[in-house]
Amino acid sequence: MEELKIKQFTEDDFTEVIIKAGGKRAFEDDTRQTLSNADYVLGNALIELKLLDEEGFEKKSRQKKLADLFSKDNNAPVVVLDPNDFDEQDKRKYYNIVEGPLENHIKKANKQLRVTEDRLGEDFTKVLLIVNNGYGTL
Repeated sequence: MEELKIKQFTEDDFTEVIIKAGGKRAFEDDTRQTLSNADYVLGNALIELKLLDEEGFEKKSRQKKLADLFSKDNNAPVVVLDPNDFDEQDKRKYYNIVEGPLENHIKKANKQLRVTEDRLGEDFTKVLLIVNNGYGTL
């Protein structure tokens, strides 16, 4: 049986959806913008698109944090990687490690949405759309 390949969602895909729905890019050529900005305007909504395209556990620094957490007080030759075995404190540490990239995207998007709203001089409903293309842990 062949593996089913699903095409990753791209910004171009979403741009097409927004335009067909009657929206537009917030700035036609955002590569020329000196300030970071949101991506789209659709009606009274200002939309920032964030694509999670990489597996967060491939980062060496995150691997180190996870290794330290899972091997804590354990000299066993085999370590079971099950966060459900943690007490509440270590479970919170695990989720903090996992959510790091997502948290960074949210902070950046918040700034982009606020700056764009100020630049366009209108009150918008601000929308952050996160598409998980590759962070399997989430």
